[in-house]
Amino acid sequence: MSKISPQVANRRIESFGKRFTKAHLYLAYHAAFPLALTPNLLYRIWANFQRDIHAEVLDIPWIAVADLLLSSLCDEVGHELYEMDLSIRNLLLKRLQEDEKFGQQRINQLSNFLLDYVQQQLQSDDPDVRDFAQAQYWTAIAYTKPSQAAGELTATLKKAYHTDRADLIRLASLVETLSEPLREFEELLVDARKMRSFASSNQEIVEPPVAKNRFSKSLIFSGLALVLVNLSFWYLYEPAKAIPMCMQSFIEPQGSDKALGIDVAEFSGNVDWEKVKSQGIGFAYARVNNGTDRQDTLFASYWPAMKKAGIIRGAYFFFRPSEEVDPQVKMFAQALEIEPGDLPPVVDIEPDYYNGQNDHWDDLTLTQRLDRVSKVLTAVEVITGYKPIIYTVNSFWRDKLGNTSRFADYPLWIAHLDTDTPNVPGGWQFYTFHQYREDQTGFPGISGDVDRNRFNGLTQDLKCFVKSPSLFQVISQLRNLISGQKVTKNLEPYVSPTSTQLK
Repeated sequence: MSKISPQVANRRIESFGKRFTKAHLYLAYHAAFPLALTPNLLYRIWANFQRDIHAEVLDIPWIAVADLLLSSLCDEVGHELYEMDLSIRNLLLKRLQEDEKFGQQRINQLSNFLLDYVQQQLQSDDPDVRDFAQAQYWTAIAYTKPSQAAGELTATLKKAYHTDRADLIRLASLVETLSEPLREFEELLVDARKMRSFASSNQEIVEPPVAKNRFSKSLIFSGLALVLVNLSFWYLYEPAKAIPMCMQSFIEPQGSDKALGIDVAEFSGNVDWEKVKSQGIGFAYARVNNGTDRQDTLFASYWPAMKKAGIIRGAYFFFRPSEEVDPQVKMFAQALEIEPGDLPPVVDIEPDYYNGQNDHWDDLTLTQRLDRVSKVLTAVEVITGYKPIIYTVNSFWRDKLGNTSRFADYPLWIAHLDTDTPNVPGGWQFYTFHQYREDQTGFPGISGDVDRNRFNGLTQDLKCFVKSPSLFQVISQLRNLISGQKVTKNLEPYVSPTSTQLK
């Protein structure tokens, strides 16, 4: 965790307070307590701390969750993961403790809340989930039981010193982050700094065994170095299992047969998912809703059946600009439960075909359109806890959204039919999914129509993307850099033979 000067931290906090409301600042005070934030965690903090210790209502608006995550007080450090700079975090917590509305009593309440929040994660079978939950646990007790936290961290550091240097770096960094509540334990802080320095100076990058490799060793090591630079910002938190999986994906030779998938909706009819899987389909997306007035009647049956058949599953909804954002997103999120191994959610952003000839995007100015897109993407991330994928078409993005590059950090699903090399709009450097055929009939196992898609990578790449979309993005950028591959930017209109609507 970086550390800016207290003066800069104070200016950012003051600027945030002037831009938003006092209630926004109250949320920021509380959000500073956890070691790191996910949209889901911050949403729960918002829901659980709407009153001060005197039971007075704080009137924190729902949109404050998104406003805070997207502000200069937070940095995105990994897949759906945010942290505050240490100086900002310490200043906010100091204000929380000194404010008569909160004080130490609120610190104790936040500690109990965080301990309850991570309780189930501490019992997870996934060691990466347990490690992160353990870090949040130590954060919670460091502010209420510093002696206990110091003792446990000391014992864990000593164990890691003899067994796992990588884990030693993680733990030593954690101790430094908690230096304020553990300030009385100077010996622990000094030892942690020494151990981190020792472990960092003795790290070695060992080339994985590669049977067939189309890259030279120098390129491999250069690539590894670039990836490690990107990893350094979120190494403390990102699930470690994704790293070897994705590095294997990067190093192994790349073929031309990209992972295949489909997207379905209620007019796809009955689906025999086992038969679909036998056709080489590795992933599938199913529609949940179109705005708020149409909920897909078959999603509830598709969702568990895809997983049972061993198909990597995902869900999407069609965004309607003529309706309020929140009800659409809530209808989407309430219909599904995204589990580990599922694909990120998708927001379908394109012409409003469901209103006949009246495309309600035309009722808005360009600024209003971009604001609507920003709001729906943020709402999906906050409510589901996952950064969504954008589905769109070139002509719409160019003509209705000004070919903006404002959202280029979101994964892109581009619809460009009957081509193997789709154009991409805006500031995207590569696409993640490509819809290359729509309304296909007669596909084995599907009684109605279906759309065909490709993932921009092989099956192992898809698994890397599922585990860590942010790391996959780094890998993809690196591949393009080494191969000299460039994407084709959107210059020509895209016209679908029927409609560009995702089912």
